[in-house]
Amino acid sequence: MVRGFPGFLPGRDRKDLPTPDSQAAAKGNTEKARYSVMTVEERTDEAVRRIKEAAERGAAELSLDGLQLTTIPEPLGDLTQLRTLNLNSSHLTALPECLRNLTNLSELEFRHNDLTALPEWIGELTALTWLELEYNRLTALPESFGNLAGLACLGLHRSISDPYLPLPDSLGSLTRLRVLDLARCGLSALPGWMGSLTDLVVLNLYGNDLTELPSWLGDLTQLSSLSLGDNRLASLPDSMGNLTRLKDLRLNDNRLAELPDSGASF
Repeated sequence: MVRGFPGFLPGRDRKDLPTPDSQAAAKGNTEKARYSVMTVEERTDEAVRRIKEAAERGAAELSLDGLQLTTIPEPLGDLTQLRTLNLNSSHLTALPECLRNLTNLSELEFRHNDLTALPEWIGELTALTWLELEYNRLTALPESFGNLAGLACLGLHRSISDPYLPLPDSLGSLTRLRVLDLARCGLSALPGWMGSLTDLVVLNLYGNDLTELPSWLGDLTQLSSLSLGDNRLASLPDSMGNLTRLKDLRLNDNRLAELPDSGASF
């Protein structure tokens, strides 16, 4: 599976999201397999080595992907020059406090962990444009999310363990969002604030419990990819005919008997 939203996005480049090189992906899988047989101490030592090397080089990027860490070495917080940080595929239950110092971060990947909550201070990382939190166990989301005004991509695919967890209204302030992945988040209805995200190009709502769609969905006229598969939809609003830029519309595994009259335009 490529970097990006699992099963939906082809990649993560700012403009056209290209697929990464397959050989590089295969190399990454081989490295992860090697880390899996290391002891906890060996994996921690590897993380410390990478952090030290990044400090010496003044690196803008750091990956600790696949090290299956349960804690993050504190010196990570000294890498204030970092712009991209990958902490995927570990066993972290919380965002490390040391990340609070990394105010230059523009990309943070925290997929496939055991995260149960996000701290309020995440709203202080205002340089973030790309935040991936897929496959965690969140039971709470902070209102401070709304402070991340520059965020262009937010991935929450299968990250919410409580199906009754309300998404904070502050997410409606993220009006620069172009990519939003809320697949398998237990949604039974779309929150009204989503109607203000008029710059959205990609919206993934696959695998929720939606039974109907609001008419304001047709106001998201920049959408080119919309996934509504595996819900409980019996009809679609006529306003979806306004989505004339749609190139990828997924409606599989619903209860649709027919498309609205405007359906021919999408």
